[in-house]
Amino acid sequence: MLKIVCFKWKPVNFYRTYFGGEQVNILRNMVKRHLTIPHEFICITDNAEGIDPDIKIIPLWESPVKKFGGILKPNCFTRIRAFSKEMKEIIGDEFCWLDLDCVILNNIDSLFHGHATFRMWEATNPENYYNGSMVYMQAGARAEVWEKFNPETSPREAADAGFVGSDQAWISHILGKGEQTYNAMDGVYTYRYIRDRFTPDQYPQNARIVFFPGKFNPWDEVLQMHHSWIKNNYF
Repeated sequence: MLKIVCFKWKPVNFYRTYFGGEQVNILRNMVKRHLTIPHEFICITDNAEGIDPDIKIIPLWESPVKKFGGILKPNCFTRIRAFSKEMKEIIGDEFCWLDLDCVILNNIDSLFHGHATFRMWEATNPENYYNGSMVYMQAGARAEVWEKFNPETSPREAADAGFVGSDQAWISHILGKGEQTYNAMDGVYTYRYIRDRFTPDQYPQNARIVFFPGKFNPWDEVLQMHHSWIKNNYF
């Protein structure tokens, strides 16, 4: 059975966004409305407070990199372990992780059709190949991402190769170009793309899921007041 996974951990002090149980519950609700494929929703977290009891909780493992990029930059190296072969026993054979800061607008079944063993959202930053907000894989399909990772040297190795960020920089460095990706043709967009090209109440006709990388969050009341499509779907 397909597992839909989200990660929630306490960020470093002063980081721009804090995630709580409400964000997990809302993501589960959106997935439930828009995914008809049999699935199980899982949250991997260090704090299950406020998360609905029907959501499966997996205890968050320790991040391999304690400090990275300063207090205002995300440190998502925790997710690197999801590439390990042992995830077959911990999560399951087939899973997709989604960032909590997203809005699902329409049915997402088509994102899981086909025979790919690995698929990842294409980069929104031209300095990377991939974006870590959405990753689908058969467990262990790209185990080298975890097996080649050295907490002491890998972050610098990826940066020296010209990639930016934490986990997505390392993933881009190790996998290189050529992996199957999600993109606008699949209905996967960024909020910035829609904001810059459409009127406040409009979005692309084929949009299925919209991610909010950066300082904007879909639960922001001001943002919801400005864009009815966020308010009408983020619940």
